[in-house]
Amino acid sequence: MAMLKILKIISCLFIITAMGCAANMHHHAGHHHEQTSKITETIKPSGMHEDCIELMPSQILDYSFESSNRVNFNIHYHENSDIIYFTAVDNTSKEYGSFNPKKKQYYCLMWTNPSNESISITYTYNVRKSQK
Repeated sequence: MAMLKILKIISCLFIITAMGCAANMHHHAGHHHEQTSKITETIKPSGMHEDCIELMPSQILDYSFESSNRVNFNIHYHENSDIIYFTAVDNTSKEYGSFNPKKKQYYCLMWTNPSNESISITYTYNVRKSQK
């Protein structure tokens, strides 16, 4: 629980120092697309990248990424001044998984670079209809 509080504080600091994460977000409002093309981003030392997408409970988000060095990764959404986390993995360079939201919301995939060197991340995601 303490780690979640630390992540929350760090995320807020990143958002503040990035002058509002909205400048770094790519909103894909309600898209019902197939596999996206691979997206490659460079993250500066102590920086972050966030990609947000509107999802509904009838959808599943499949995601994967690889990075050139270890990153901290999470899936979250913003509610008022709070950040609600669903997945948080620290010190990883490769992850994949699926996420089924419980309510309609903009959910964000976020990577933070804890190192003092720039890194590259390549990620894909796919939104598909839930089998429910």
